[in-house]
Amino acid sequence: SPKYNIAVLKNVPIVSRRWIDACASSETSELTYEYEKFPFKCFTDCVVCVTGFQLEERKEIQEMVEKNGGEFRADLEKDVVTHLVAKQTNGQAEPTGPKYTHARMWKIFVLSRKWVDECVRRGVKLLEHEYDVKRMDSSLEL
Repeated sequence: SPKYNIAVLKNVPIVSRRWIDACASSETSELTYEYEKFPFKCFTDCVVCVTGFQLEERKEIQEMVEKNGGEFRADLEKDVVTHLVAKQTNGQAEPTGPKYTHARMWKIFVLSRKWVDECVRRGVKLLEHEYDVKRMDSSLEL
């Protein structure tokens, strides 16, 4: 949502519904700011698929996604998968293959591995357009 995106850009802590519930049920009338105890999982509402990665790296991405609140799918399904993480190959203008082609046709985000790594590192879902594989390829040429 736009509010979420602004919070991420301004480094405002993102809290989970569990934090709100804990504050509401607290015996004091003051809000507690111990939101670190109730982390927001950065891939909440994300269904992620990958293409172009070897088995070991696939498993690593799957583990990161699931550990951080997302769902991982081996198959790209229209109206189910929200994000395709595509392997970028040096010298290739953009990824190829059926998953990539269909993801573009179905308007699914097609992102670099860096998006997954940075979301986990920062603990928030970062803006997808910043990590689109086409954008990443063009920024490498600068």
